[in-house]
Amino acid sequence: MLQLALGFLVGVLATMAFVWTRERSSRRSVVEGDAAADLLSSQLADALNASEQAVRVQAADAKREREEVDLRVARMRRENEELVRAVNQRCDDIKAAALRNSGSIAGEIERLLGLAKTFERWHEEMNLLVAHNREMHAKSEEFGAIVQQVKEALA
Repeated sequence: MLQLALGFLVGVLATMAFVWTRERSSRRSVVEGDAAADLLSSQLADALNASEQAVRVQAADAKREREEVDLRVARMRRENEELVRAVNQRCDDIKAAALRNSGSIAGEIERLLGLAKTFERWHEEMNLLVAHNREMHAKSEEFGAIVQQVKEALA
C-alpha cells in the first residue's frame, strides 16, 4: 500500500509538475505574445509616423512646387503683356510713320502735279511762240519781198 500511496503521490506530483510547467509555458507564451504584440504595435506606430511624415514632406514639396509654378506663370503673363504692349506700340509707330510719309508723299505729288501743269503751260506757250515766230518769218519774207519789189521799182 505504501507503494500505491507513493505511486499515487508521484503521479500527483508529476501531474502537478506537468500542469505547473505547462502553466508556466503558457504564461511565457502570453508574456512573449504580449511582448511580440507590443513590438509589432511599436513597429506599426513607427511606420505610421514615418508615413505621416512622408505625406507631410510630399505635401510641403507639392505646395512649394505649386507656388513656383504660380510664380512662373505670373512672370510669363507679365512678359507676354509687355511683349504685346511692345508689339502694339511698334504697330502704332509704323502706322504713324506711314501716315506722316503718306502726307509728305501727297505733298510731293501735289508739287509734281504743279510742275507738270507748269510744263504743259510752258509747252503751250512755246508752241504759240513757235507759231508766232513762223508767222513773223513769213511776214518778214513778205516784207522783204515787198522791200525788194520797191527797190527794183525805184531802181
